Amino acid sequence: MKKRTIVSLIIVCLFIITGVSASSDGFRLDLSSVFDGNSKVDSMQESFNSTFAIEVDRELVSDEELIRQLTTEATYFLLGPPNNTNETAENYVRRQESWLDLRDQPELPRDEKGEIILSTPEAARDMASGMLFGSMFRMFNDLDLVYTSFGPIQVFEQGEDRWSVITLPNVTIRVANKYSPMEFDERIVDMKITYLFRKIDGEYTIVWMRGDTETVEFDEYIDMQTRREVRGIRAAARPIPSGFENRYDFSKLNNLSNATIETIFENNLENVLIFFGPTREGLLSGTGFFINEGVAVTSWTFMESALREYNELSVMNGNGTPLKLDGIISVDAANDIALVRISGSNAKGVTLAKTSELTIEEPVIVISTKSGINLSAQAGIVISNRPYLMSLLPITVSETGSPVFNVNGRVVGMNSVTTNSASFSRARNTEALVRLQNIFNDTAVSDITYVPFEDLKTNFFHNTSAANVIHNVSNRRWNRFKSVGDIEEAISLNLVRANYRDGIVSLRYQNEFASVMPNMMFASEFISNLTKSGFEEVSSSEFKAVYRNSRYRVTIMSEFNFLVVVIARM
Repeated sequence: MKKRTIVSLIIVCLFIITGVSASSDGFRLDLSSVFDGNSKVDSMQESFNSTFAIEVDRELVSDEELIRQLTTEATYFLLGPPNNTNETAENYVRRQESWLDLRDQPELPRDEKGEIILSTPEAARDMASGMLFGSMFRMFNDLDLVYTSFGPIQVFEQGEDRWSVITLPNVTIRVANKYSPMEFDERIVDMKITYLFRKIDGEYTIVWMRGDTETVEFDEYIDMQTRREVRGIRAAARPIPSGFENRYDFSKLNNLSNATIETIFENNLENVLIFFGPTREGLLSGTGFFINEGVAVTSWTFMESALREYNELSVMNGNGTPLKLDGIISVDAANDIALVRISGSNAKGVTLAKTSELTIEEPVIVISTKSGINLSAQAGIVISNRPYLMSLLPITVSETGSPVFNVNGRVVGMNSVTTNSASFSRARNTEALVRLQNIFNDTAVSDITYVPFEDLKTNFFHNTSAANVIHNVSNRRWNRFKSVGDIEEAISLNLVRANYRDGIVSLRYQNEFASVMPNMMFASEFISNLTKSGFEEVSSSEFKAVYRNSRYRVTIMSEFNFLVVVIARM
């Protein structure tokens, strides 16, 4: 059962090339102060007018922490530990037994001879869960799947049931070669595993699950929709077949006319925005929408990446009319919301409706950009509205911040990419946006204060030269921190800065291979060490991850061609 990953091979090679910069003999240090992710946002908040602060009431799902714990345990039994490349047969068997114990195992009726009666609902349930769990275990382990760490876990509810989605970033799997089916290729993907928990006899039991990756079929679906968008085709795309067809009723969606979707699309061309800007990887884009005249909302995940990576950020509406991004009004990083001021448009903003008023299996429409050139529409169905809007409607990174409309043309959510898969997407509810819309209705556009994009970029995301350095980390202090995640051995990049202040060590590593190897990839072994040693994940995204235990809080960030690690004593 020996497995091998492309990621680990590359990291080993680069480790040999670059050497270890933070050795026990002392740092090769170039130092200046580095913000941790939260303190940076906190510092930014001081720049914004508190009148326009974003206030989100976090609605907790009952039993959420229990479901998170069960999800973690189930995934561990299913896949084994991180970097599980040389598992013993004994551990494999124990893991399989533990996994099978999680399934629905009803008490089976027996006849007078003590034999199981096979024609009962209980027997059918037992057989179905046994087949599901057995086939899933074989399928995942036949993939020779290797993961490095658990990503975020999201929990949402549907009546009495609880759904959870766990993200596994940078998973290596074995897939059949497209041109030679008897041969296998290794592929690195982000994987989502979805579990459906149902309370049976007072305990939550997994009654259904599936694994999602961005498959060839998904890639082809997105490519096709992108080509349609570039060509200006406005007929709404329908969901890609996902395996959920037997769990939900799609009849309302099937009866939704293209004319209705096109009307919603046409009525909001002035309201929906396309953000785009050049990076070293080419033109990248995101989506947003007006909630009032001059005020638009988008995803903070997108806006943060724009501040980090974009040299400049442009914006236009769905008709292709260029507009001006004046600046950022306010942000809520925890809830992935950014408010921006836009000039050059007479759009009055979308009409908002409460997310909580949606019903399960109700059709929804997303208007967004995949190409950064035009807008297009997709249609899907609602599968949950608590605490977020979950819909069977896959979206791409460039669609983060896009509006989700109900069939009456009102916005019921804003898409976020923090938990998406090839089958479904998650959107923030509109309750906070409704409050903000009411505030801005009573505020003249000229009185809406903002911080220019360029100022935020310069003050908080500036690509500082590694030449300006200060050395203030003593070996005595470092000896108290270096055991965290075995950081000296785990990160094989050149350490160019370090700083100590008030119980916080900030480290900046230079990635000389940034054009081909993302910064966060070099943190995978460090993250794995943290989770193995009991650190709990607080948050995770493409550019930032936060972990903590009772003693330390660790923030890992990607900034330009640098990997930044901040270790703070709790």
